[in-house]
Amino acid sequence: MSTHAEEHRPVMLKEACDGLAIQPAGVYIDATFGRGGHTASILKALGPKGRVVAYDKDPEAIAYGRLHCQDSRLMLKQGSYTMIYEDMVHQGLLGKVGGVLMDLGVSSPQLDQAERGFSFMKSGPLDMRMDTTQSHGITAAQWLAENSERDIADALFRYGDEKLSRHIARAIVHHRTQVGPIETTLELSQLIESTVGHRYPRGKHPATRTFQALRIVVNAELEELKSCLDTLIDVLMVGGRLVVISFHSLEHRLVKRMMQRYLPGNESIEPYTQPAEPRLKRIGSTLTASLREQAINVRARSAHCRIVEKRI
Repeated sequence: MSTHAEEHRPVMLKEACDGLAIQPAGVYIDATFGRGGHTASILKALGPKGRVVAYDKDPEAIAYGRLHCQDSRLMLKQGSYTMIYEDMVHQGLLGKVGGVLMDLGVSSPQLDQAERGFSFMKSGPLDMRMDTTQSHGITAAQWLAENSERDIADALFRYGDEKLSRHIARAIVHHRTQVGPIETTLELSQLIESTVGHRYPRGKHPATRTFQALRIVVNAELEELKSCLDTLIDVLMVGGRLVVISFHSLEHRLVKRMMQRYLPGNESIEPYTQPAEPRLKRIGSTLTASLREQAINVRARSAHCRIVEKRI
């Protein structure tokens, strides 16, 4: 395994890998490969018979992995973590996986590349698709061009917790009708700043929440997460661990509710209506990054790590 993966140190690396309670001959899944930091750490803890299956929607992440992470114990798959259940069925590994790790954050390379359209600080096409190979995938620019002012405002409020969503949506629609479509990240960023920047505190960029909301919408992140979480219980063996690192309140809520649903005494937690068999047990409390890590990596400040173990 190349050391390149370690140059992009992921958030809460030690906590997440410790949470997996790795067995040397086990099979483990990295649901969000990124630049392979978690995968590299898991492989170090495995023996010659251990295996890692790693997934990522981003074709650049998989290409990076194939170039830098050559290890016979590693299988790389380009696609969403929603494919894990079916993939484990096809591989004959359903119910045989020792642990699944999900890091739901956007990787630093994605933010650093202007052409990906995730960063409001760099000029690039307003894209934001994780999987740029999907011809049917809609870009953030297309989504803004095709939706009503009300739908844009609702999305910014719901997915970005943007209190000034109506002002921003009004400015976006006014711009596209009077000036033209918004096609670059800086166009959108500057429009937001000129519209609501004076109402934002210093040190907080007014485009932050809007860009988060658009990324979530374009990639259907919450829908995919919700549809995937429950299936991972069947993927795990009894005693297998699920470790999830989430970064904002909407993710925190979905992960917490799913886990609570399968814990003893929590068989009917909303938004689920059907009682669930208590198949999980909680391992420790919700973890946050150390103050030292938060000082080094600003992304770590909002990270929450939850760990559960399959009991039946």
